[in-house]
Amino acid sequence: MTERAIASHIYASIYPELARDDVSRYVSHLKETLGEKKVGGLYSVACKAAPVGDNPMGLRRGSVVEIEGEKHICLGSSFMALEFASLEHPGQGQTLDFQRFSTLFPRMRVLDKDEAQRVLQGVLG
Repeated sequence: MTERAIASHIYASIYPELARDDVSRYVSHLKETLGEKKVGGLYSVACKAAPVGDNPMGLRRGSVVEIEGEKHICLGSSFMALEFASLEHPGQGQTLDFQRFSTLFPRMRVLDKDEAQRVLQGVLG
């Protein structure tokens, strides 16, 4: 079995799984393929984002979400916001604060676990 990609995470001492989860694999893949300069900001956000708390949508860090027809991976939460990275436009991210989230909520869909893994495998190769 190949070693999973590791991204440094500021909460890794509390939550060691954050350094080896799907978000870590994705941002490490971007860093290797696009270069640190192009994805440094997104990589930094992913390595600071906290896990998402329990919620009715089932959204969590690493969830694949369809927002207005485009697939994103949830990087986690920051102060009063959710962080996402586009899976269709590598290196692009977006922050959804409460106000923006509430306007997009009706047009968001969290993919089920199997569908999300297929999407991620397609992106990661």
